Amino acid sequence: MDKNDLVQKAKLAEQAERYDDMAAAMKAVTEQGLELSNEERNLLSVAYKNVVGARRSSWRVISSIEQKTEGNEKKQQMARDYRVKIESELQEICHDVLNLLDKFLIPNASQPESKVFYLKMKGDYFRYLSEVASGDSKKGFRRGDRRARHLERGLVQRQHADHAATKGQPHSVDIGKPGRRGRDRRRGELERTSLLTHVPTSLPLISLRLSSPPPVLLLLPPSLRTHETAHSFPRPTRFDLRPPDLPSV
Repeated sequence: MDKNDLVQKAKLAEQAERYDDMAAAMKAVTEQGLELSNEERNLLSVAYKNVVGARRSSWRVISSIEQKTEGNEKKQQMARDYRVKIESELQEICHDVLNLLDKFLIPNASQPESKVFYLKMKGDYFRYLSEVASGDSKKGFRRGDRRARHLERGLVQRQHADHAATKGQPHSVDIGKPGRRGRDRRRGELERTSLLTHVPTSLPLISLRLSSPPPVLLLLPPSLRTHETAHSFPRPTRFDLRPPDLPSV
């Protein structure tokens, strides 16, 4: 069937809330080997999210019933068999999605946003598998989830760094979070590049950046001191570096 016809069929299935048919149509679109558009990508995600979501909900209900029927062996065995059947369906769906991601979606993604989307999707389906697994299998699926999340975060950080570089701005990772480390870094930069004006040390210091570097340290009288300026720079008691032509105070 033509790609456009399959996409239209998936849309009709979504409106009819027949998500298994929707997933089958979008799987056929993906297996054609072409990069998906944003609309097609969202249709695929919605289809499989609803398909696997129904099984996850059923699995939780049956697992609860199985635990409540511990005194009745026959009912418990019936609930256990039904839970295993649901687990098999859920695992098959998750493996189908992971196969599509590894074979078609991630390799064909040309945009960073698409790769981030697919890596997050991959982590989600590893997590769904770990929910119904046990023992070593559960640990393996959790490792797959963490690996996908790690790749996703790394790609997002590189994307932000590239975006900042194109604008000539420092990357947020290089600036540092507010705190002692960030303050020490900024303090060192100011001490190396600032022009210091010696005045009585009883006045608070602030840093103002003019239209061109370097920044200049100015002193405000107490009447102009505000809460913001009072904390914008540490309060020194004296400066060892003084202009040689000014007398010391």
